[in-house]
Amino acid sequence: MIANIFGKIFAKQQKLTAQAKVSRINREITRITKNISRAERQANQQKRAATNSLKQEFSIFTTQNIQASVVASAKANPEMKDLFNEDGTMNYKNQALWQKFNEEVSTQKMIAQNELQRQLDEIEEQYEQFQEITLQALKDEQADLEAEKATAEAQIQLFEGMEKQEGEFAKSNIQGMFG
Repeated sequence: MIANIFGKIFAKQQKLTAQAKVSRINREITRITKNISRAERQANQQKRAATNSLKQEFSIFTTQNIQASVVASAKANPEMKDLFNEDGTMNYKNQALWQKFNEEVSTQKMIAQNELQRQLDEIEEQYEQFQEITLQALKDEQADLEAEKATAEAQIQLFEGMEKQEGEFAKSNIQGMFG
């Protein structure tokens, strides 16, 4: 009978310990969940800012700006002098030179677009590395805590059953003594 009472006390104590553990784990999971959310938002903002900054930087590579750049280099190039009239305007009569000019403009645009895409890919790669390294570590920690919580919750169930069983044994023993 005394063993049953001590068994009930032990079970109750262990159940309370397991409940405290579940509460602590829930607080840690909440903290990690907030950290994950905060880190994802911050990373997305940084990625968006870097992407927008890069696109703005490359916006100077519009067709007009590239043409102006090619015109400036063509004016300095003696081969291309026939591309311009005396007053500095474009001379469209020489088709071969005009074709060469258009090819240069197209080449410069393609180079700019390729460079923009390369740098956008770098930004994406940095973001993916951040996801893999930082966020995945937090998510793994969160999963570990979820597993630990499930174990503690199972312990609560076990000790609740044990507490109930020991209480029933003690009650039965008391009834047997006086019954």
